[in-house]
Amino acid sequence: MARFNHRNLAKFVESFDIKDSEGKNTHVIVLEFCNDGDLDSYIRAYGGKEENLGTFIDIFVQIWEGVKSLHAQGLVHSDLKPANIFLHREGRTGPLIAKVGDFGVANWLPDGEASLLVGGAGTWPYMAPERLTRNKFGKRSDIYALGTILYEMLYKRMAF
Repeated sequence: MARFNHRNLAKFVESFDIKDSEGKNTHVIVLEFCNDGDLDSYIRAYGGKEENLGTFIDIFVQIWEGVKSLHAQGLVHSDLKPANIFLHREGRTGPLIAKVGDFGVANWLPDGEASLLVGGAGTWPYMAPERLTRNKFGKRSDIYALGTILYEMLYKRMAF
């Protein structure tokens, strides 16, 4: 994860293991702090309003750029949703920057493969049909999730 260097990907800070109260190990991944919250909160505050259409289109393009960078490196996010898109602003009036984060259930694709994975975790309202039926999935499943996110930004409600 440390090798991902894209403006629209939350930057890796560190990772470590901790033991819970039952003695089980949990791997923790720390990403950069994004000072404007997540897309889920932003949608609840500003979504579904025609005057915000340009801002949401800009955010969507940035999310797409981040996901495209992940896919170019062979990684499928597998849990794209508004709560996993973080927003950052340089200063009080700087542009809003969308950053894809929370790579906890991301999957590596074998070299050159577009879809080969089966099963896995995710958030069902954003999961492509092939994920729900436990069929092979890959990059296209992330694209499906992007469509559901765009719908939610524009209409302030989930697609399904």
